[in-house]
Amino acid sequence: MKLKILAFSFLILFLNQFCITKITKAEELNIPIIKEIKLFNNAELKIGKKIQFLAEAEGKNLKYKWSVLKGEEIIYISESKEDNSFEFEFNEKGKYALEVMVFDEFGITTKIRSQEIEIKTDIEIRELIIDKTLPQQVGTTLNFTILASGNGLKYEWTVLKDDIEIFRSKCSNESIFSFTPDEAGVYKLQLKIIDEYGNIAEKTIENIEINNTIKAISLKYNEKEQQPIDTSLKFEALAEGYNLKYLWKVFKDGKEVYKIDTKNNILNYTIKEIGFYKVQVIIEDGFGNRKAMESKTIKTYLNRAIKNDKEALSIVNVANIDSKTNYLLLVDSFGNKVYIFNGTSNNWKFIKSMLCTDGKKSTPTVKGIFEINGRGPWLISYTPGVLAKYKVRFFKNYYFHSVLVNSKGKVIDGRLGQSLSHGCIRLSIENAKWIYDNIKDGSKVYII
Repeated sequence: MKLKILAFSFLILFLNQFCITKITKAEELNIPIIKEIKLFNNAELKIGKKIQFLAEAEGKNLKYKWSVLKGEEIIYISESKEDNSFEFEFNEKGKYALEVMVFDEFGITTKIRSQEIEIKTDIEIRELIIDKTLPQQVGTTLNFTILASGNGLKYEWTVLKDDIEIFRSKCSNESIFSFTPDEAGVYKLQLKIIDEYGNIAEKTIENIEINNTIKAISLKYNEKEQQPIDTSLKFEALAEGYNLKYLWKVFKDGKEVYKIDTKNNILNYTIKEIGFYKVQVIIEDGFGNRKAMESKTIKTYLNRAIKNDKEALSIVNVANIDSKTNYLLLVDSFGNKVYIFNGTSNNWKFIKSMLCTDGKKSTPTVKGIFEINGRGPWLISYTPGVLAKYKVRFFKNYYFHSVLVNSKGKVIDGRLGQSLSHGCIRLSIENAKWIYDNIKDGSKVYII
């Protein structure tokens, strides 16, 4: 019996020692503990902003691996790193969560998931501007501009007179609004902005007082609204009042390019560049009353060959053309030339030009703005045995390609500088290959 009691005592002593040893080893392993995931510096949870997160954890030699989830779908996994911070830019609104996995030097892993966070988009209205250079009088066109930022913004403009709605525009992407009051009174302008996510922001200009003024009859312009450059245009202001004088202004693409103050109610102006023109006249009487009138927009176009590289550059830098790449091609169908530019919208730099052959009269090359969208090493002609090299498509069955060759690649029609193709734009083999190699899909093509 004494032996049994002695053996049992030794067993209890052994088990106690074993448990103490195990606990000590677990403490020595220093298993990582994650307390929480939190935002850094109360970051704004909005689309397009880089948001920084911190993982508060305890342990030695820890590494962190982050995952971003939208719903239950993992949309991003980071590399393992020692830094406990993580930065991510969300490109879509929605509800997200973050998971962080923490590893210690022994390979022991702990994981925690954050609370759900909602990423939103905002409309930021910086300023609603009324052009105060013109008198606020009956018959004067009032111009308003909204400065705002957001995604896919659309604008709805509402005009009220004496708190009664008299005009509401359609919802559009026009951030500039013009209105001509035909009665004296107190006006109000209300603007509603809607982004692509359905968010709404509103802005109001109160107490726009409109008074009576000079009787302006019309601004006559009897020409077409599309005119070739180098054309002299005539404008005539018809108005009634005492000792009238006229301040004429010419605007090109929204910027003032000419101004003259005169007693002459007729303006003759010669357009020298491609663009969108508008003429404004401010009429002032002998008492200081003023009234303004504007012409319709006049679009100018080229009906001759481009004179030189400088003129080609001026054409593309007022055309407001955005390209998905850093390249833009301008095709002059009058001069049978292709001009290559590098840069961004309205900030293009001339690179080189190429002689070309475009479509003949019965099968002309299309005009307008297009986009490169496909290519191939050979173009098979409608005529048996006639081929072309390095085809690059810009619209349906219209391509840039080399001059015509046979199946062995020998040139059989190398004519350039003429209009005789079926609509495609022919280039020398060397230039066709340059476009094939360098002008990627998404590049814009402007054909005039």
